[in-house]
Amino acid sequence: MERALRRFPNEAPRLTASMILATALTCVLYTVLSDASSLRDPSELLSYFSGDESRVVVAALLWTGLVTTALTSYLEALALKTLTAAETTLIYSTEPVWGAGIAAVVYGESFGFSARVGAVFVLAGCLFASWDWGDD
Repeated sequence: MERALRRFPNEAPRLTASMILATALTCVLYTVLSDASSLRDPSELLSYFSGDESRVVVAALLWTGLVTTALTSYLEALALKTLTAAETTLIYSTEPVWGAGIAAVVYGESFGFSARVGAVFVLAGCLFASWDWGDD
């Protein structure tokens, strides 16, 4: 992805669309071919979109599809125009720490000793990996 965006820097939307399409097709294929689906009749799926909860279901699907999948993939593609894959990986590896920190601030979550140690290891790993050791 990094090489593709460096070669074609204005193609981030197309790359994102192809990633989302591949993800959607994979999910549909898995659902159809696996026993993981509890739906015996595909028309049962429509029952999720009727009734009082239908707005919640549609909102959740839109949020998950558009914001947490498409938007983040698009932003990742934009980031890879200027950052290397290694730099991007370092940034993404801090996501659990940011998520926990936001949960603590917004929702008042508290975290135990092991969660704090994990956060220290993640941040220390990022610092270690980004440190200029002068090996060049």
